[in-house]
Amino acid sequence: METTIQAPSGRRLVVRFGSEAETLNVAAFGYFAGPGQSVKIMIGGPGYFEASRQDPDFRPSVVVAREVFQGLEMVTARHEKGTNVLVGVLGPYHEVVYAVGGPSPSMEQLRAALMRFDFRDEPSGMLVDPAGSSDLIQVGENVDISFSNGFDLSVSDPEAGRKLLPEFSGATTQYGEMWKEIVSFGDDAAMEYLKLILGCPTATGELVLHDEREERQNDAVKWLSEVSLAWEV
Repeated sequence: METTIQAPSGRRLVVRFGSEAETLNVAAFGYFAGPGQSVKIMIGGPGYFEASRQDPDFRPSVVVAREVFQGLEMVTARHEKGTNVLVGVLGPYHEVVYAVGGPSPSMEQLRAALMRFDFRDEPSGMLVDPAGSSDLIQVGENVDISFSNGFDLSVSDPEAGRKLLPEFSGATTQYGEMWKEIVSFGDDAAMEYLKLILGCPTATGELVLHDEREERQNDAVKWLSEVSLAWEV
C-alpha cells in the first residue's frame, strides 16, 4: 500500500506499508516563529475542527462567530468559561485549527493573527504560508498518521527528523534502520511505553505504543520494519 501526504509547506511525504493496514486519519502540523512568538497551525480532514472541540481543554465550547476568511469559512468557538478559543478555517477538502489558551482574545485579535497566513486548500493538502506582510517564518512541520491496525506514526520534517536519530546504528529494516526504546513515566516511573524510531534515507518516523503486551509490541516492530518513509524534494 502507498499513500502520499502533502505537508503545510507543500512538501510531499510518500508512505509505503503492508497491505494488512489502511490509513484512517491524517493530521499535519506547521510550526512558525517570529520576534518573541511561536505559532502552531493544525490541519486535518473534514470534521477536524469539531473533533478538536472535544478536547478537554476546550469542552464545552460555544460557537461565537462565523464569517468568510480568504474565501473560506472561519468558525470561532470559545470555552463556556470565557477562556481557551478554537478557530477553524474550513476548506472544501481540509480544515485548519488554530488554538489559543488562556484569556480569550477579541475577534479583531484573532483575525489579525490569522491574517499573517495565506491558506490554500487543495485535494492533496492545505497549504499554509506566511503572508507577504507577516514577520513569521516556518520553522518546522510534521505529519501524524493513524492506521487501521491501531498504530500511529508521526513523521517529522527532514531537519527535525535527523535530530531524532540516535548516534549508534539501529536494526536493519527493509527500507532503513529502527531503534527501540522502553520509556518509563508516572509516579516512581511505574509505567512504561514503547517508542520505535524508523530512520529512512530522507524521513524519520516515531511510533509510540502504550500497550505493554509483548505480542502487541512484537507486532509493532514487525509492521514498522516493512514501512518506507520518503520526503519528496
